[in-house]
Amino acid sequence: MPLSFAPGEVGQFDWSYEHVVLGGVSQSIKLAHFRLACSRQMFAVAYPRETQEMVLDAHAQAFAFFGGVPQKMLYDNLKTVVETVFTGKERHCKKRASGNWPAAATSTAAIT
Repeated sequence: MPLSFAPGEVGQFDWSYEHVVLGGVSQSIKLAHFRLACSRQMFAVAYPRETQEMVLDAHAQAFAFFGGVPQKMLYDNLKTVVETVFTGKERHCKKRASGNWPAAATSTAAIT
């Protein structure tokens, strides 16, 4: 069954672990990947590690790149965001000093 999404309806986020050579030195990085479900447009940004601050920064950069925020974001149990996985789809998200992280990450206009 093919999936169909309206423009700006859904975005996806996940991390990958990559090896790069910088200045002749081999090192590991974390790559934050975003993809809009309708257009399949991608955005990626690299970080030295996977922390909650870097998740927020990656979201801010991706949403600026896309020109807005999807109505929904899909995540795959990110350790930097999900504290506890319960039965079914219930999750307990980590809190930040500024409040719930999704609100902080998505405080820009929606993509149309």
